[in-house]
Amino acid sequence: MNRSDAENFLYREAALLDHKRLDAWLDLFSDDALYWIPANQSDYDPREHVSFVYDNMTLLKERIGRLTGEYCHAQQPPSSTLHTISNVEVEPIGPGRVRVRSNAVIYEFRNNAQRRFYPLQTFPAFCTHELREEDGHWRITLKKVALLNADGEIFDLSFLL
Repeated sequence: MNRSDAENFLYREAALLDHKRLDAWLDLFSDDALYWIPANQSDYDPREHVSFVYDNMTLLKERIGRLTGEYCHAQQPPSSTLHTISNVEVEPIGPGRVRVRSNAVIYEFRNNAQRRFYPLQTFPAFCTHELREEDGHWRITLKKVALLNADGEIFDLSFLL
């Protein structure tokens, strides 16, 4: 995978999230994938320290089920997001495997009566995707979203990054 291919992969992933095509987004992941959002700027072991999210595929599917279900009051009305991707770098890490690092800015807006508490939010992040080629398609085996402001005040993360 070269940088252009990696950029296209990340742009497609961002579009799927922004257009709430979550089933298609899940199809980008391998069965053994992890989705991780650390709750700090250090690379603490997520099995021993708190994370905002540390989901295997079973937990990620459950999270999506809750977020899209009729009883998800934290997402009423649902957030609108816009993902901007930049500074993409590709590093081979084995046969048919690459690590893709990028910067992202995720904008989130919820058009509700609580706008004074939840204005347009901005989440700058350092992202790492580990990808593995499976049956001619690249699959995410790890997605790590390290928020620039993870050590600061985070108002709401009830949507997918």
